[in-house]
Amino acid sequence: MITNEKQIMLKKIQAADFALVDIGLFLDTHPTDKSALETFSKYQKIYQILVKEYEEKYGALMSDRVDTSKGWTWIENPWPWEMEANS
Repeated sequence: MITNEKQIMLKKIQAADFALVDIGLFLDTHPTDKSALETFSKYQKIYQILVKEYEEKYGALMSDRVDTSKGWTWIENPWPWEMEANS
């Protein structure tokens, strides 16, 4: 059961990411399908917005997105997968 805003945001990011992977696989075999390209673009934007909102509130989702000007903040909070294990 999803109980807080952080978990809800992570589930939305996971759903958008899944859509990108799924549509990307379709595009591998149908690279000129305009509808699929538009749908992929739509989910790219959704994913980018969701990740930006999440990271503004809770920090980087992946280590390559850490703002190192503030030090190695990647280890300061529980990682996303640790949140689910503790719920």
